[in-house]
Amino acid sequence: MELVLDKESSIIRHFTGMDKTASELTDGYYQYYIILDIDDYSVSFLQEKVNELLSARNELNKYYIEGSITSQNKEMIDLTNPHIKHPSEFSFVRNKTSGNYDEKANKFTQNFLNQKLSQYKNNFEESPWIAPIMVYIEFLEIFSDIFKSNINKKEILKNLLIFVSPRHRKSKWCFNCS
Repeated sequence: MELVLDKESSIIRHFTGMDKTASELTDGYYQYYIILDIDDYSVSFLQEKVNELLSARNELNKYYIEGSITSQNKEMIDLTNPHIKHPSEFSFVRNKTSGNYDEKANKFTQNFLNQKLSQYKNNFEESPWIAPIMVYIEFLEIFSDIFKSNINKKEILKNLLIFVSPRHRKSKWCFNCS
């Protein structure tokens, strides 16, 4: 006979048994035994979680590298004429390369922000600034007791998302993936 203890989950089960022939036997001690086959999936579960965390870290690193490409101004001097003697005779070519991070303003460029928001407008939760954070939060929930209260979890989640969001990033953040 099997009795399922939790209607929501069939993970925990309880078995009972009765020896109906014991009443026909004489008094005494009887030995019973059971054979159990237990499949322990904890190693594969842990490996799967570590792989998810490493994959999330790689996605966050790609986002960091892409977002760290800086805008630069270049001045090139044409020195092909050896007879130039005065600084006003130099010809300057100003060339601005657009990047994703403006060091002067200390934030992402508007172009990068627009590009990322447009790229993930239909699947925002898959964006490289949300998905890796959610994997990290899940990892913390499973392997630590850092979220003793729901308020604590919301506060940590909010701060992590602000830290990496293209809308809120105001300064270069340190991300060491070596």
